[in-house]
Amino acid sequence: MLYADIVNNTNSNEAIEKTKISLRISFLITSLFLGIMLLIPASFYAMIFGKDFHQTKEIILFLSPGILAIAVSNIIGYYFAGINKLRILNVKAVVGLIFTIISSFYIIPKWGIRGACVISSVSYCLSSVLLFWRFYQITEFHIHDFILSKKEIDLLLRKVFRIIK
Repeated sequence: MLYADIVNNTNSNEAIEKTKISLRISFLITSLFLGIMLLIPASFYAMIFGKDFHQTKEIILFLSPGILAIAVSNIIGYYFAGINKLRILNVKAVVGLIFTIISSFYIIPKWGIRGACVISSVSYCLSSVLLFWRFYQITEFHIHDFILSKKEIDLLLRKVFRIIK
């Protein structure tokens, strides 16, 4: 929805504001679901999916920073795609790829699955920081922009109820 809104919007300030609202929503929803997943006991994952899934909670814990980073930075990616600034998205992808390839040779043999999770999280965080940095260069953005206002919560609830109906 954000991408379509930005592509069809001639007002750049409005496009930036919609991106900020989407960032807040993505951050909060992703944080909520990660929190729920981390509250579930490891034994539950093993009971549902089998004994081979006993490490699922630990894996989710190691992947959580990267999941949150990539979920939020994808919103910024939609903004850049919508304004046809695709170069930064390519740079972001290449930075993540290079870090992943180089670090995988050293970390995965030593740390196994935990190392792969750490590499993924760090890669996602690195590429997300690059995208955030570029977004911050062209917009005015503050940490309080991650907090939804009452008006935005009402808007979110209306959209959710509209989807459910």
